[in-house]
Amino acid sequence: MAWTKDLIDNPGRPLQPQVDALMLGIKNNLNVGHIGISVIMNTSAEAANSDLYYGRNAAFGIEPAVYAKRFTDSIHALGLKVLHRGTDAHFEGIYNMKKWAGADRYDAGDPNQVIAAPFNDEFERASIGGNYTQAADGGPGAGNVWTISNGELIGPASDGWRRTNLTNLVYKDVVAVAKVKKVGNQQLVIRANTDSNFPGYGFQLRTGEFRLERPGLAMLASVAKSLTENAYYWIKAEASGNTIRGKVWLDGDVEPSAWDISVTDATYPNAGRVGFSGESGFGHFDSLTITSTPVRNNWLGRVYNYIINNPGLFANGDIWAPFPEATGQGIFNDSSAFLPNTGAGVQANFGAFFQGVKQVSDAAFAAIGLTEVITGYSSQNWSEVNSGWLPNNVFIDYLCVDHYGTQGAGHSPTEMLNDLRAIKNMRGKPVFLQEWGDYWSTDPQYGFNRDQASHTAYLNSMYAAFQTLVDEGTLVGFNYWRVIGGAEQVMSDIDPTSGYDYELEYDGIPLQTFFAANVASPSLSPSASGSPSASTSPSASSSRSQSPSSSVSASTSPSSSTSPSASPSPSGGLPSSSQSPSSSISPSSSSSASKSPSASLSPSSSISSSESPSVSPSSSKSPSASVSPSLPLWTSQYKHQL
Repeated sequence: MAWTKDLIDNPGRPLQPQVDALMLGIKNNLNVGHIGISVIMNTSAEAANSDLYYGRNAAFGIEPAVYAKRFTDSIHALGLKVLHRGTDAHFEGIYNMKKWAGADRYDAGDPNQVIAAPFNDEFERASIGGNYTQAADGGPGAGNVWTISNGELIGPASDGWRRTNLTNLVYKDVVAVAKVKKVGNQQLVIRANTDSNFPGYGFQLRTGEFRLERPGLAMLASVAKSLTENAYYWIKAEASGNTIRGKVWLDGDVEPSAWDISVTDATYPNAGRVGFSGESGFGHFDSLTITSTPVRNNWLGRVYNYIINNPGLFANGDIWAPFPEATGQGIFNDSSAFLPNTGAGVQANFGAFFQGVKQVSDAAFAAIGLTEVITGYSSQNWSEVNSGWLPNNVFIDYLCVDHYGTQGAGHSPTEMLNDLRAIKNMRGKPVFLQEWGDYWSTDPQYGFNRDQASHTAYLNSMYAAFQTLVDEGTLVGFNYWRVIGGAEQVMSDIDPTSGYDYELEYDGIPLQTFFAANVASPSLSPSASGSPSASTSPSASSSRSQSPSSSVSASTSPSSSTSPSASPSPSGGLPSSSQSPSSSISPSSSSSASKSPSASLSPSSSISSSESPSVSPSSSKSPSASVSPSLPLWTSQYKHQL
């Protein structure tokens, strides 16, 4: 789902009164608790950068975040919440998230570097725990056993200089400070890794000197220092670009302003770990503090920055689901993709990316004082979920999928029942159907052209199938795409000449009935473990992985185009293309009358819900003219089965 360029480049449309009337119409007609928008996480300055946007080279007519706020303000003012489907690049989801040629080659990013939260360890516990990796000459060697005793990290005397203990956090531009006991030769290491000799930069206490070295490989600098054996000293190490600096002072003294050592070295320009090592004697280390400069010129950084730069768009109880249908177009399609598109690590990288999206989102919302925004619900294509390609760690509580069924199967109730049950049985999680809409029923290019009676009968059969899935616990979330715009619209301005009066068309009545059958409290319950909540009571956990608990939701999505699905890829192969229908909607000065209750539809063969007409698959969607202006919207309903 995506915004249309026409609306972004036409800031006067829609006007706030029209937005307010539409949001009110959705609330009054569909009894929803959430209305969602598809949000471009870009700026006008980026749009003007041809290196980013393949020759657009022109700013938007309005800042996308300012435009989005017209909707979020209206939704929140009604006491409703927002479902944010954050998108990026060329107005279409994640589809063009590539490492572009030129200066702005974006990587996926490391969530810890994006967040850059200060790290402190006083070692006031019995065991080291999972934040550290012990290594000796490339791995945990014999005798390389680290312990904690009396509030200190104790390193072994054996294994000589090869012993090390590194944090599992990765930093590039970093400042690390620790208290170190002068026992033999001990050091604080930055930009290190667990390869042989744990290359990095080590600031070392030695008899009569303070030294910077590439541990076990080369000495880079040394300064004379009178260091007392068994005394405690503070070591401060800093890496900023290619500048590596360090200082040392006796515990109890004031930190000196000058650096003892400062060199320029490009041997290790990339991010690495912080930790400790030594060449002799039992090391004693304490009070490790790490601060770092955030690294946000990457896709995870874009997520973080969008949230903290636009706090007014969000409220507690909103749902944040960026990068829908991520496997569709561009993410892996060629070697410029921001994640590797070949090899055994593709699935793992994809899963890690979406775990990172949740991690940085939670941190960003906490930074703006919102601890109850629901994260981790980014939607994926049904085909990749069903094929087994996607790793399970992409999904937090539910299988969030976009799925319309297929033309060859007639978009039938039976197909939807089978498809959603299949992925639930395969994955062991219920389904949040985050995008479904009836775009085909009255469009002859899809082999249908139902009159009002047969169309209504078909919709009733579809919603009966969805209700069956709800009742059996397979379906816990539902989004209709879209309320206004295209052949699938279910609302319109009944009198465009007299203000804004949005009412349901005849094909919105079955949707209204489906929602009404599942209306409950709009409250949301956090899930403490990232698994489906078994209770509606809030969890004491600080996790913001939340599950919709007996709540209702609708979404509005100013959107333009998605692509039809290709067949599922075999496990281990590249993902298939998007499952969503394609559309390209331009603003229109008049509303469509093709589906109003009094409209006379062209006669067509009546096709029951079980029929699967033989038609050629269409590669794109060409909807009927949309209302003025084109505001593709979508509504959703949650019902959590307890």
